[in-house]
Amino acid sequence: MRKAIGIVVLAAIALGPLAPSISAALIAAAVGGYLLIDRTVAHWVRWLRVESEDDDARPRPLGARATLAHLSLAVTQHGIEAVGVFFIGIAVGTAVAPGAAAGMVSIIEMITYLPIPMGGAGANHWGATTTLQWLTPGRDTGLLVVTAHALHVGLGAVTIGIASLLGRDDTPSHTA
Repeated sequence: MRKAIGIVVLAAIALGPLAPSISAALIAAAVGGYLLIDRTVAHWVRWLRVESEDDDARPRPLGARATLAHLSLAVTQHGIEAVGVFFIGIAVGTAVAPGAAAGMVSIIEMITYLPIPMGGAGANHWGATTTLQWLTPGRDTGLLVVTAHALHVGLGAVTIGIASLLGRDDTPSHTA
């Protein structure tokens, strides 16, 4: 949930120059909604049907300060990704505005929450391309989308390779 709200905040920041009123309303709704979810967690968590031995195991609200700290971490994470996309655009000769990079990242991340099989079936590329065409009309940004995707896939492959080389013990991390 924290990640999704962070993505909405990043999208609102990207919309800022185009529609400041909508941007401010999105940020207020996202932050206010996240604080409301935290404040009421003890009431609605029972609907999730998580089995517990006693009522003391139910989650308790974190409080406004901790909740906003968690949200700021999510926004920072996606903001760093947007800065990376911005610099990738410069590196490959298809520079876009920082807001366009933030919009691209937020759409890509939002689309990952959709239940689309087969790795998104191109929805991420479509979302990134469409967002960049909307935010930077008349510019060819296809190379930026392809490069950003290749970087994500490449970093994922390196991570999988490193993880496969690490030693593991034979005991499972959990038992059923």
